[in-house]
Amino acid sequence: MEANENIEINWEQRRYEIAKEMLAAIYLDDGNAERADDSELGFEFKSLQGSAREAVRFADALIEELKK
Repeated sequence: MEANENIEINWEQRRYEIAKEMLAAIYLDDGNAERADDSELGFEFKSLQGSAREAVRFADALIEELKK
């Protein structure tokens, strides 16, 4: 039997874990304070809610790539 056979990935759990790690990375990022709320990249790091949204957005993007 292959090592990857019959392994069910809990994507919601993974999403939570990735977002949690990204939120810490966003918080600790020295460049965070430099970014404008309306930057061309669309970052929303200036508020707690914005940082949380960005962490989830990063998690969703990573999961999308991992599922390919």
